[in-house]
Amino acid sequence: MTEGSTVIGIDLGTTYSCVGICTGIDDSGKYQVDIIANNYRNRTTPSCVSFSKDEILIGKEAIDYSSIEPENTVFDVKRIIGRNFNDKMLQSDIKRWPFKVIEKNNGKPYIRVNYNDETKDYSPEEISSLILKEMQRIAKDYIGNEINDAVITVPAYFNNAQRKATKKAGEMAGLNVLRIVNEPTAAAIAYGFDILKSKENTNILVIDIGGGTLDVSLLTIKDKNFEVKATSGDTHLGGEDFDNRLVDHFVNEFKNKYEKDLTTNSNAMRRLEAKCEQMKCKLSTSEKAKLSIDYLYDDINFISNITRILVGGSSRIPKIQSLISEYFDGKKLYKNINPDEAVAQGATIISGFLSGMKSDKIKDIKIQERAPFSLGIDTLGEIMNVFIKQNTPIPIEITKNLTTIKDNQTRMRFKIYEGERSIVKGNNFLGEFTLTEIPPKPRGKSNIKATIKIDENGILNVSAIDSSTGKYSAIKIDYDEKRLPQEEKEQIINDAEKYKEEDEIEVKRIESRYDLEWYASDLQNSLNDPNKKSKIEINDYNKLMKKVKSTIKWIDTHQNESQIEYEKIKLELKNMVDSIMSIDDSGKYQVDIIANNYGNSTTPSYVSFIKDEIFIGEEALDYSSIEPENTVFDVKRIIGRNFNDEMLQSDIKRWPFKVIEKNNGKPYIRVNYKNEIKDFSPEEISSMILKEMKRTAEDYIGNEINNAVITVPAYFNNAQRKATKEAGEMAGLNVLRIVNEPTAAAIAYGFDKLKSKDNTNILVIDIGGGTLDVSLLTIKDKNFEVKATSGDTHLGGEDFDNRLVDHFVNEFKNKYEKDLTTNSRAMRRLKANCKRMKRILSKSEMAELSIEYLYDDINFVSYITRSKFEELNKDLFKKIIIFIENVINDSGISKSNIEEIILVGGSSRIPKIQSLISEYFDGKKLYKNINPDEAVAQGATIISGFLSGMKSDKINDIKLQDIKLKDIVPFSLGISRLGITNVFIKRNTPIPIEITKNLTTTEDNQTCICFKIYEGERSIVKGNNYLGEFTLTEIPSEPRGKPKIKVTIKVDENGILNVSAIDSSTGKYSTIKINYNEKRLPQKEKEWIISDAEKYKEEDEIEVKRIESRYDLEWYASDLQNSLNDQNKKSKIEINDYNKLMEKVKSTIKWIKTHKNESQIEYEKIKLELKNMAYPIMTIIIIVIMIIIITLIVNLYSSFYLLNYLNNNYNYN
Repeated sequence: MTEGSTVIGIDLGTTYSCVGICTGIDDSGKYQVDIIANNYRNRTTPSCVSFSKDEILIGKEAIDYSSIEPENTVFDVKRIIGRNFNDKMLQSDIKRWPFKVIEKNNGKPYIRVNYNDETKDYSPEEISSLILKEMQRIAKDYIGNEINDAVITVPAYFNNAQRKATKKAGEMAGLNVLRIVNEPTAAAIAYGFDILKSKENTNILVIDIGGGTLDVSLLTIKDKNFEVKATSGDTHLGGEDFDNRLVDHFVNEFKNKYEKDLTTNSNAMRRLEAKCEQMKCKLSTSEKAKLSIDYLYDDINFISNITRILVGGSSRIPKIQSLISEYFDGKKLYKNINPDEAVAQGATIISGFLSGMKSDKIKDIKIQERAPFSLGIDTLGEIMNVFIKQNTPIPIEITKNLTTIKDNQTRMRFKIYEGERSIVKGNNFLGEFTLTEIPPKPRGKSNIKATIKIDENGILNVSAIDSSTGKYSAIKIDYDEKRLPQEEKEQIINDAEKYKEEDEIEVKRIESRYDLEWYASDLQNSLNDPNKKSKIEINDYNKLMKKVKSTIKWIDTHQNESQIEYEKIKLELKNMVDSIMSIDDSGKYQVDIIANNYGNSTTPSYVSFIKDEIFIGEEALDYSSIEPENTVFDVKRIIGRNFNDEMLQSDIKRWPFKVIEKNNGKPYIRVNYKNEIKDFSPEEISSMILKEMKRTAEDYIGNEINNAVITVPAYFNNAQRKATKEAGEMAGLNVLRIVNEPTAAAIAYGFDKLKSKDNTNILVIDIGGGTLDVSLLTIKDKNFEVKATSGDTHLGGEDFDNRLVDHFVNEFKNKYEKDLTTNSRAMRRLKANCKRMKRILSKSEMAELSIEYLYDDINFVSYITRSKFEELNKDLFKKIIIFIENVINDSGISKSNIEEIILVGGSSRIPKIQSLISEYFDGKKLYKNINPDEAVAQGATIISGFLSGMKSDKINDIKLQDIKLKDIVPFSLGISRLGITNVFIKRNTPIPIEITKNLTTTEDNQTCICFKIYEGERSIVKGNNYLGEFTLTEIPSEPRGKPKIKVTIKVDENGILNVSAIDSSTGKYSTIKINYNEKRLPQKEKEWIISDAEKYKEEDEIEVKRIESRYDLEWYASDLQNSLNDQNKKSKIEINDYNKLMEKVKSTIKWIKTHKNESQIEYEKIKLELKNMAYPIMTIIIIVIMIIIITLIVNLYSSFYLLNYLNNNYNYN
């Protein structure tokens, strides 16, 4: 196409065609379209061609001529083009047409006519080209210029053969066909082009009832995209069919009335058909239409009439409009576009766009179609392995990891199908290819990446590559060309529903057969391993090998047994295995980390919601590039948190899926599922992942599983732990234990060291996808004691990925002046590639980035070096060392006394992280003998084995309850006393722990005390974390300081905090139970509290002394007032002194109440003044009291002496 050349839009219809041209763009950015009238001033031209003696007539002239030579007048060519002669629908139509259709060139239909006194055969493309040439001529006459370029529309259900034939017709007409566009999409563009810039979704339903076809499409318009959500229709349901019903009606009426058959006379039939079409149009505006045809047959003038009630109709027909409106609960139908011209208008807008006529407001348009059926590969000979789901937007590319199903398999045949059946025999076969030269390996060890890709033109590419050799094979299938006729499509969909239960049973049966076969085969290979063989008693070995061989032989001759039978045989075999092979000679537990269906030992924690199915793991990860807003990941960063959590709010900005607030601040994930908006809690999403883990394990062992041990980060608080446990219960699991991830990794490393009497200090550094956990543990004599722990719930692989993403977003913006962050799909694809590059950079010095059509059709190609990656994450890597340093300082164990440094989590593979850690430990070698991806699962599995009763002979005296996982208190715990923290339990104290202190009242006659509990390192409670409070009541009225209240703070091994208070005199008791873990702060706030304690240490000490001096003054004045009110004491003071002192006491108490924030010096000064006044006065009272006491003592002594004298000198007896 020459830039700036004129492009026309053509609606090539079954009964009528029309052409339009774009004349400009108005101020609002809307395209101005002219639908061009023909020579008869009609904007639609009949799609009809007549061959007279020496001339070809097109349009209205052909319609007029059809009554003269109907057998030489061709119409409905759209129902012939691209079809096979033996097509069932075509054969049905041929019976109605007056012209002749014959078979030529291997089943292709041709139209036979008499032209120039010769019999001529025309292909449907040639007839269509004559109509298109007429459209070209009409447009040329209108603008006065030559026209070469065009956009042509076709029904959505046209297959590729029909589309290709239409394009060929355009080329025969001398047109360069720039684009073939679906008619409903064109109509949607005519309606919605002016709302393309809207950020909100606009869902529109286009019902295109044409002359020969029905197309129903639901499209979403948003941000320059026309996305087809679903489409349906019928290539044989339209105005022609309604006309035929009228024709049949009048043929029967004529036969009944005159006993003559009109169908034997093609001329009469053509005249009747023309009249019926007119009547149909009339009935769209009138209740009744009259039929009157002179000399229709055998000189009979046929007159009749018909009412509207007998008519079906096209989009103008009132009955159809009312039925549609009723279906949508009375919704008003959009009829502002002329239904005859809407498709041509949309095609013309696209033609204007393609001609270079750009709107300032709209720079680009994207039209996104969908896959009409699920696409997959037959990998087990019978089961459909679905890659692309029905109604998935295209273009689309999905890759899956497949593997061999037999030992030493060197070739794989890939058969490609479309359909909705689980069993391939009920689906439509599209093609096949074979991958050869696969290196001989045990079953399941080969890694074959299979990819199914559909491009925007409907071309299906299926390929397979052997990851180990790079050996490649592929097939290109013209997918649209293989599309089934509509009736067969409907049959496939109906059958999928009809046989759904049967298919599910058959799939499970086949899978259980292969599951048994593979289990027996793997077991045989394992028994043939000399190392394993040597560890099994010879009798046990022979017994087990015999059972394995007999099982394999039985499978070969029992291919059609039931699922129950296969599972029963596997269970028998497995029970025998468990009794022989669970624990090795050293007493070490043998752990299998189970591979998923893709042969991977780890499954992505991803969940995708599609139209009517939920994808989990690999499939969800693949689907995330299609609908990122419906794919949930990082749920571990959401679970158990409050919606307003600062870190969660930061994460929400990065995620393509939507997180909303519900139920008093709880975060929920909002997705579109089953065409409805659904809100899922983080627990529900996590339960889906856990359910997938449960299924993977059940498939492996062949039994139902109910019990599980689940791991969480050490820094998960109790809310997060409880939510994780709830997720497990939702998944149908009885969660026996929630274990800290570093502890689980330590168990994987050190379970065999439990009997050691010597301390083994290990540092576990767990750098996962989302969290960093650093724990220092000591293993000794059945104890795993956590000495110190630290970490960050937002420091892990995801954060390293995000630094790469930010880097490339900036690069893209600088290079193309476009912001990738505005497109969630582009961001998801970039994120996936950055994750891949991060892994490559752990092995290579450089990684390449190459993403086709990332944004606005831009192919983004770039690269990054390992050094650049390290520079981008420099601060995060250093932060890891800071956390390690904190743990060592808190533990009190020196670096040199740490025996092993265990790296856990996928991100621990990053070379720079490893070198930084090694350097910090003065070049110490890191322990990397455990797979970092599996270490945590291994530890959890060992605990699960222990809990299941699987005991080792070597360590059979160790009971699980004996294994103590000692945690520590991360912060000091105390009670607020006068606004000051009264510390009971110091930071880093091992738990369980219990401390009791004696407290008392702070006011006279105080009958209740409120105890507020805090954690933190500040002397002033306002800088610490509030945990809870309770009140002790009914304290007897006594002066301040007299009641004795015993207060106890206790933290048990589960992190439950109990605080109690008891009045020693009455036994009155009050308590509070605080789920201490639940109140734990996020790591950042913990760091702030610790740093603030150090920062404000001097200020806090000054404030404590200030508060204490205020209460010291207050209590001194109060005690003095009580003394002066004592009548005995009052009587011993001169009245003037008494009044003077009492006035001073009262003024001091009053002053304190209005001077709460004076300095320590001021309070001490006031107390000294009061004390100086009180001392001489109160001293007199003391002297008088002493004199009285001395006098009493003297008198008592004198009396005693006198009695003793009398008793010795006089005998009273």
